Amino acid sequence: MRRLVLIAGVSGSGKTTLARHLSEHLDAARLSIDDYYRGYHDWPLEQRRLLNFDSPQAIEHELLAKHLRDLLAGATIARPVYDHAAFVRHERTVPIEPADIILLEGLFSLAWPEIRDLASLRVYVDTPETVCFRRRLERDLNEFHRTSEDALLRYHTHVRPNQERHVVPTRAHADLIVSTGEDDDTALRQVLEALRV
Repeated sequence: MRRLVLIAGVSGSGKTTLARHLSEHLDAARLSIDDYYRGYHDWPLEQRRLLNFDSPQAIEHELLAKHLRDLLAGATIARPVYDHAAFVRHERTVPIEPADIILLEGLFSLAWPEIRDLASLRVYVDTPETVCFRRRLERDLNEFHRTSEDALLRYHTHVRPNQERHVVPTRAHADLIVSTGEDDDTALRQVLEALRV
């Protein structure tokens, strides 16, 4: 029987790293909520840049829920590809084949009941805010090539307030709460023990 594991937490908490380690250890299928941002293809770039990407409404969760149901039923899906620099979804997709363990990581993994109800294990990564902020800033500067001013403005006006509003409360839906920092192995072990693999 296939099992779905949801991994949620604030930006920079270590969700992606934990999911990657689990995927390697379990040979799991891995999805990220970041690939399911809505397209807005017909909007000008400057208008797309102003969208609130730190709200659950920015995610096409209906398609995500369908893809998770399909994977759990044994079907291959066509996962979308999102370009974070251009703020737009690509036309191309990536095939994801079903596996015994399916991982979904992202800010809002525990936000929607129709997705929570599919899960065998719901994990919340609860990492100190100072660590999360440092990781988020490094990613914005190095991966997304944002200026430090833009990154800081985005963090204080969108990221942090929306996380307090939409992400932190989903901690209540977790079956397991882990933390990452200097020692990511502990979180990995805790999830593996919860799955008993």
